[in-house]
Amino acid sequence: MKQLHTFSYGLLPFVLFTVILYAFFYNHHLLFAEQLRLFEWNKDYFNEIVYNPGGLSAYIGEFFTQFYHLNHFGGWILGAGVGLTGILYRNLICHWKIGGNVSWELIPITSLVFFYLNPNASLGLIFGLQITLLLARITLHEKEGKRKRLLILINLPICYFFTGIGCYLYLILIFLDEVFSKKKHSLLAWILYTLVTILLPILTYYKFDINETQAWIGIACFITQDLLHPLGIVIASFLISPLLAYGTYHLLQRLTDKKRFALNLLMAFFAIGIILSQLKNEDERLYQLHYLITHEKWDEAITFMQKKPVQNVLMSSYTNIALLHQQRLSKELFSYFQVAHVNEFWSSNHLLNYLTAETYFQLDMLYAARAYMFMANTQTPSGRSPLYLTRLAEIEYRRGKRAASLKYVALLESTLFYKDWAYKFRQKMNTDSSTKKSQLLPKTNKLFLAKEMLFNVEQFETQAGANNQKVIDFLLAKYMLNNQYNAFIQLAARTHLTIHSSKHYQEFLLMYAYLLKDNSLISKWQIEQTVIERFYRYLQINQSGKSPEEIQELLCPYKDTYWYYVQYNKKQI
Repeated sequence: MKQLHTFSYGLLPFVLFTVILYAFFYNHHLLFAEQLRLFEWNKDYFNEIVYNPGGLSAYIGEFFTQFYHLNHFGGWILGAGVGLTGILYRNLICHWKIGGNVSWELIPITSLVFFYLNPNASLGLIFGLQITLLLARITLHEKEGKRKRLLILINLPICYFFTGIGCYLYLILIFLDEVFSKKKHSLLAWILYTLVTILLPILTYYKFDINETQAWIGIACFITQDLLHPLGIVIASFLISPLLAYGTYHLLQRLTDKKRFALNLLMAFFAIGIILSQLKNEDERLYQLHYLITHEKWDEAITFMQKKPVQNVLMSSYTNIALLHQQRLSKELFSYFQVAHVNEFWSSNHLLNYLTAETYFQLDMLYAARAYMFMANTQTPSGRSPLYLTRLAEIEYRRGKRAASLKYVALLESTLFYKDWAYKFRQKMNTDSSTKKSQLLPKTNKLFLAKEMLFNVEQFETQAGANNQKVIDFLLAKYMLNNQYNAFIQLAARTHLTIHSSKHYQEFLLMYAYLLKDNSLISKWQIEQTVIERFYRYLQINQSGKSPEEIQELLCPYKDTYWYYVQYNKKQI
């Protein structure tokens, strides 16, 4: 009865961590992890994955990753997986009879939580750990020496095939069993571990065509470009945890169950605090704003930025998209944080490229959207993300590239959750009697051609482009943010822009006239007297001779003007 009672105390932290994962891995955290790997229901894909080391764990992980798009269900999958891993690990601790110190059992569980703070983490890792722990427990259950060694030799290739790197952890656990059980040390575990450490990377490198860095998966912790590999941290924590438990057993063996339980809770809340410290408010807000934009909740997105402004390049881009759709960009551009060269950058991060592509897609700038989306897709873990492929299919279809679109649709038809979308999209392509009307005409595509994917005003030639108000507003805003006066004036002349439609347009042109010292331009553009008076009051404050801090405070009423942006807010990427 006491064992069951102690075991129940040990289970409670696992339940707690399930709740933690449920809380932190839903909706926004899983938004960009949504099926980052393309899981296909066919034999070729099965053979491609499973016949590699650790293929079975990877295959199972990729299957369950598909359920991430069900929001909360993804958190429950991760939480249940961590809980099951903890139970298997606890079973080993109890077998070694050092289970009185159940607090240390939280160490590997905590490391798993940290690992899953990365949305690109492979769910297959947790299944690999479970298989490894299960095989180790089966082996340790055998008491007879010869039969146990035979079982080790049988389970080792099974563990390598199913989990890949799990064979290293498996051998270490076998050796620890001999240490904790105070038996005569056998050289078998050390000999096998040494051979595996040397031979398996060589086999992996030459047999499975994996690069040299990835081949040395036997090293518990190895350095990547900027931090310890998370896989190594998880493995190391599973090795260190029983040693810590064994070393502190005599210190804590006199504690009652309630005190151990209190210590468990203390460690759990400490882990929660670490997790919370790793979460960035800007990232959280970016996820929320992205959700509002992709669901076309423009009013809510604008309200969100008014209540929770963040000085972030992508936030600025998304806010401008929402303002564009509400036809408020020209009037409220400088009411929000702005940067120069919005969206005109490349990134090695697939998420940033994806968000940039989405921005261009909303502007109907399909060439730029395609380039960024293609780059984002290739940067995902598998290089084929269904979430990104759906948008690429739409982009190619609207560009008039039916064959390219069908290639993406064919891939999506082999998935579990995107096959219905692919089927409906194919039906739309086949039944649309006005296909040519629904796509951009080839001549219109010239509107979106630009050197290094940047829009060039000289391409603004077609009638279709001249009538695209979203693109016009976007370009005018872009020219103001970059102080491109000549480009602004040329575009305004071509589109017969009414300067009085926006006070920001007047502020922008008035600044240009002031720099040229040409007052005739003020009357030519018919800039309103109130704007002129406000501008000279702005200049008067700047020339008052007061300290920069006092001047900036006096200019607070002008924060929503182009002049204030030029003086204080203009930032380059």
